Amino acid sequence: MPSAALADTLYTKAGDIISGKLLTFQDGLCLFKTRYGAPITLQGKELAALVTEDSYRMGETACKPSALAR
Repeated sequence: MPSAALADTLYTKAGDIISGKLLTFQDGLCLFKTRYGAPITLQGKELAALVTEDSYRMGETACKPSALAR
């Protein structure tokens, strides 16, 4: 998969940094595609930050490309 298609980054509270593509963020769960296999699901409360290049809608708030701290 080309790296340009995987332009988002997750930062976990445990210190992990995961590059990939945000698929969805609903009901406190983040579904994230990496180049290593099947998409992974993380609980939002485990995230320190999420950096995206695209705009997403989370709940009632539209999010612009930026770091989204949880």
